[in-house]
Amino acid sequence: MTMEDIALSADPTAGVHHYPLDPLSGAEIEAAAAIIMASEYGTPTLKFVMIQLAEPAKTASLTFDDPAGTPRCAFVTMYDAAAKMIYEAVVDLTASLIESWKPVPGRFPSYLVEHMTGVEEKVREDPRWQEGMRKRGVTDFSLAMIDPWPAGYYGAQDHYDNSALICRP
Repeated sequence: MTMEDIALSADPTAGVHHYPLDPLSGAEIEAAAAIIMASEYGTPTLKFVMIQLAEPAKTASLTFDDPAGTPRCAFVTMYDAAAKMIYEAVVDLTASLIESWKPVPGRFPSYLVEHMTGVEEKVREDPRWQEGMRKRGVTDFSLAMIDPWPAGYYGAQDHYDNSALICRP
């Protein structure tokens, strides 16, 4: 299923009664992403890093009498590579609207799977890497395991603009 395949009802949580702290369902996660992509904030370069429950006010959890009376909201973290910006949003799934939208400058997302696969492709294409593999007797590059897990980010000193990127064969 793709984002284009999702048809939203007025309320993606209609007919479902949740305890206020239940995790979001798959349908709710897809709805949160679709609501954002259909809004003025949706761009082709916007990537969803995490979509999780935005916990309701404590009173809604403690006095849980009416499941229909507690709106379901998603807390969404996104990264826009073109803008080089992290965004955080709260999406009201019951009303199908964005309650808040906040840019978070100077921060970086956790890794995205597409970034990891992109690293593997770039390493395989690099003539220096290929030469290094040949020196070690590897001529079928598809047999080489490239493990692009990030080492971590501990502050500005670790930013890629300030340090050499390390790739070990």
